[in-house]
Amino acid sequence: MALARYFDDFVVGQVFHSAEYQVTEDEIVNFARQYDPQPMHTDLEFARRTKFGGLIASGFHTAAIVMRLFATSDASTAQGSVGIGIDRLRWRAPVRSGDRLRAAFTIESLAPSSRRPGWGTVGTHAQVHNQDNVEVYDALMLALVPGRERN
Repeated sequence: MALARYFDDFVVGQVFHSAEYQVTEDEIVNFARQYDPQPMHTDLEFARRTKFGGLIASGFHTAAIVMRLFATSDASTAQGSVGIGIDRLRWRAPVRSGDRLRAAFTIESLAPSSRRPGWGTVGTHAQVHNQDNVEVYDALMLALVPGRERN
């Protein structure tokens, strides 16, 4: 189980590694049918005729997997944290059925909040690779995170 870290638990440069997550064809198709119904995500025969040569996961499905990897890693923030954005989001390579994804989460920035005393913004650089060490996803995730309560 991941630790719940507070703003003052982070240091710029810290790196947290995730567990591995294996993507399945069923989840690619099911996610796409519900949220991103493009045929390269839902139709195996169509996908084979594209430049991808086969079924690929929606980029937003990949982003959802990254959120799972983050939430179950030691980079996870305390309850009450609020995601406030994603900057520099890049899908670097397609994700396919059978891919095993793993992430490195690096604390890139820390900024105390001027509006919410005791809180701060944590900028976390997420880099995700597949089993062949090909980078598939890269983003800066921003969250407003509470500090530890002071007595």
